[in-house]
Amino acid sequence: MNNDLVGKEIDPFLEKLAQIAEIGVEYGVTIYVSGLIVTGTIINAAKYFELTSEKLKANGDKVITQYTDAISAVVNKAYESNPNYRKDSIGFINLKNAKILNGDKLIPGEGGLLWRAKISSVDAFNLGILESS
Repeated sequence: MNNDLVGKEIDPFLEKLAQIAEIGVEYGVTIYVSGLIVTGTIINAAKYFELTSEKLKANGDKVITQYTDAISAVVNKAYESNPNYRKDSIGFINLKNAKILNGDKLIPGEGGLLWRAKISSVDAFNLGILESS
């Protein structure tokens, strides 16, 4: 586990959930980070960078797309060459279709965002996706 961060203990259950996501299991989660509430589907890093590249390509941003494509290639190569990479290198949590709670509304209203945060920054979490009424 990556509990060597000064002054910030990482929840071992959340870290395990992130490790499970790294092998391709996706599920809903709600995360609390510095007063921000974010809800979405946890995904692995490779999927996060793949979706980021697709989104940038759709926007026509060729320079940044090349950068995210390169990161995707490095992550995928690490996955293929080291079977322990997925369980040993967890430092971030990645969400797709993420929404941020703002008052009593989830934003954005339609679709969602790609969202990435350091696991060490997470204050609390729960399983499941928040839905607006």
